[in-house]
Amino acid sequence: MKTVRVRLTALYSGLFLATSAILLVTVDLLLRSMLEQQVSAIENGAPPPQRLPALPPKASAVPVISQHSDLVRTVNRLRDEVLRFRWARGHLERW
Repeated sequence: MKTVRVRLTALYSGLFLATSAILLVTVDLLLRSMLEQQVSAIENGAPPPQRLPALPPKASAVPVISQHSDLVRTVNRLRDEVLRFRWARGHLERW
């Protein structure tokens, strides 16, 4: 027969795992939605949404295209935001 302590531990562990999974799915859906909105704005020629708060400077992994059109600058900003988000996410996962 299981003790109350074991049952409560199993219950709280299950609740923790369920809420963690819900949180991860929610963050993934929100990020995907934000990126799709920015890409569709680029394709339609509309200005992109407001920028996210700046993260620490990134190392330039991809060379920047040296054209001065608005589309290229917008695409470069989107790429930078995605790289900064991925850098921050990877940095936080190590902790």
